[in-house]
Amino acid sequence: MNKRNEVYLDDIVDDDMFEIFKPPGKAIGAEGKRYLADNEYTVAHLYVLMNCPEVQPFIDVFVTEKRKQFPNLNDEAVNAVTEQEFPSWFEKYVHNRANKISNHYLRTIARGPLREVRTYNGYCVNGFKFHTESYGSYRAIDNTGVCIKGSVYNETEYDYYRTLVEVIELEFEALPVKRTVLFKCEWFDPTPHVGIVVHPRYKLVNVHDKKRFNKYEPFVLAVQASQVYYCEYPGRTGPRKDWKAVCKIKARAQIDIPASPSTDVIEPAFQNDDNDVIIEAVVGDEDILLVASSEMDTSGDVDVDEHLIDHEEETSDEEEFENDVTTSEEEDEPDLDDSDENE
Repeated sequence: MNKRNEVYLDDIVDDDMFEIFKPPGKAIGAEGKRYLADNEYTVAHLYVLMNCPEVQPFIDVFVTEKRKQFPNLNDEAVNAVTEQEFPSWFEKYVHNRANKISNHYLRTIARGPLREVRTYNGYCVNGFKFHTESYGSYRAIDNTGVCIKGSVYNETEYDYYRTLVEVIELEFEALPVKRTVLFKCEWFDPTPHVGIVVHPRYKLVNVHDKKRFNKYEPFVLAVQASQVYYCEYPGRTGPRKDWKAVCKIKARAQIDIPASPSTDVIEPAFQNDDNDVIIEAVVGDEDILLVASSEMDTSGDVDVDEHLIDHEEETSDEEEFENDVTTSEEEDEPDLDDSDENE
């Protein structure tokens, strides 16, 4: 009887329900249960509040009050005060009858989630299949890499990268059933040139395997996650021994279609003309391929003006990476330049 009631209650649909309470995907593996520690509960509740669009107007009210109360506070101090005081302020504000807030979901999210949570071995969301570290370590395919967009994407902060530690499903009290799925991760240090290096030309990302984010913010919404794979560099010595290359994974069932001025005609990705002739030519030390029309006379030699070929001088990826990392690791590896010369 209880099981049938639970299935029925889970199927209740409310058009006014907040998007953050709607399941974004599907859980993988057996279900477990545990209780959140005090620090986990605090940061999980805060993260849900800060990422709920319906709560944002109240955050603005809180920040406005604090700026009037303390005019000399800078943005960093305001953010710190918001993280510490907003959850308790919000709960009092919502349940104050003088403010006349009757929305059931606002009152529920202000009280916070239940202490008992469900845990899973993985989760399917956004076209990706994620596995936790413990669950994925026994599998041939690595689906544990997680990438989250940084809140302040500029020269001092990039995206956040790490592997999935745990899938947690929060539940809030009262009906209808309201649940939020979080990913728990331990992030690499997102500080540029310390824990992360981005290639200036090709935008390839490298993360330092031994650098960790020094702030305790392990939770993100599952719907915010995209998937990556970390590839180790060959060899255990040299400047790249502690670095991993980040390979971004394309979501399943997603096809990139180039923009076309006409929506009625879809041009093929590759166009082959059976009448075209492929000509091999050698210019200096470079082999190039030329595509010529069938009407063109290709019986004789083909003269190619060497000035028409772009000989761009490029610095090797290895040299650019070493130059970028050396600046930030002079204290940790003072003999980095010497090791490069020996190599």
